[in-house]
Amino acid sequence: MTRQQKSPPKLCVYCGESATSRDHVIPQSLFTPPLPQMITVPACEACQTEKSYGDDDLAHYVALSWAGSQHPRAREQLERAKRATLMGRSKLGNAFLEGGSTREILTESGIYLFDVWEVPIPDENRDMFKTIQYIVRGLHVVRNFRFDRKIPPIPPDCPVDIRGLNRLKANSLITKFLKLPHEEFITMTNSRAETEQPIAMWSRSVPVGGDSFSRFWILVFNDQECFVGATGGVAIAAKQYMDERRGKS
Repeated sequence: MTRQQKSPPKLCVYCGESATSRDHVIPQSLFTPPLPQMITVPACEACQTEKSYGDDDLAHYVALSWAGSQHPRAREQLERAKRATLMGRSKLGNAFLEGGSTREILTESGIYLFDVWEVPIPDENRDMFKTIQYIVRGLHVVRNFRFDRKIPPIPPDCPVDIRGLNRLKANSLITKFLKLPHEEFITMTNSRAETEQPIAMWSRSVPVGGDSFSRFWILVFNDQECFVGATGGVAIAAKQYMDERRGKS
């Protein structure tokens, strides 16, 4: 029996079906040439296609946001977003063209900082958040930038909850996260220069409670744009909490 015959068939880390190729967990569209070492995992065509719907949305959102636009690579990212907008291929770029309004940015204590241009994003940027859910599922089975087949993937029916963080309020939440037992932050940059600011950065807590998939996640893009994630039982509790808050408001 050959070595290839002994190897079990690879399964999609997102849904558990047979994998047809490998997927870039962190979208390539976030980076500008030359590309760094990319993280890939086995995936099926259906999951790759669905995940790709929000790849550019994430890249354009990060580049256009007031926090992410401070990154040294943002100018190159914005040029790509501009070209995509001119070709009618950027939902966020088109939203900017359709108009918006100014909004004051205040500190938590209410001190005025500056104004930003705010636009309504179609479907509440659903495709982007779906993509970040896929990213969390992919990163779950990655160690040292490589897919580890010994790590059980997050089951398809296990919830993954992703929410954006106001950058000015993110520090307090990240401080709370750092008080939990957690893994080291992993970073991806566009070059190997020590001074290069991260394009993508993430960490997760150790399992919370008896559910091995129940964890908190912190994801940061362009060194500033923050998202908080929850998986398993933590995601269920987070959704219930947010539903209760909406009911009281």
